[in-house]
Amino acid sequence: MLVVVFIMALMVSMAALSVNTAGDDRVMEEEAKRFTALMRLATQEAITRSEDYGVRFVTTGFDFVRFDEEKRVWTPVTDGETFRPRQLPPGIQQELSVEGLTVELALDYETQERKIRPHVLLFSSGEITPFELALKGPNAVRYEMTGSLIGEIKWDRRRL
Repeated sequence: MLVVVFIMALMVSMAALSVNTAGDDRVMEEEAKRFTALMRLATQEAITRSEDYGVRFVTTGFDFVRFDEEKRVWTPVTDGETFRPRQLPPGIQQELSVEGLTVELALDYETQERKIRPHVLLFSSGEITPFELALKGPNAVRYEMTGSLIGEIKWDRRRL
């Protein structure tokens, strides 16, 4: 009888662990889709407005910046809710490579240099800086978002 109870308890804990892992995977997939959609939208915005945009990354999220031609500086995009700074859910880490080189991300925007410098550029011509962004969580799944020079932005799910 004790063996049956032990086996039942083990099965319940495995099921709970499985549900939690599936939940983490779903959250990471939503973040990958959101990031990809925002990047595509920002690229279209850059083309439509004939302004260069950029994306800055920190360990906990990212934000969008726009090049101010008059002042010749990058400034955070503050008009509207769409391009507001984004925070990753707890437990999700991101790794960034730009043009094949790994980028060490700052802990927050304040620890970056005073002068704003985006990691990825979205030009008004539709071109973007080639990049790879990986989201990793507590499970054995990784989501990779890539951007090519010609403006293609994709995401993919990979098992570790």
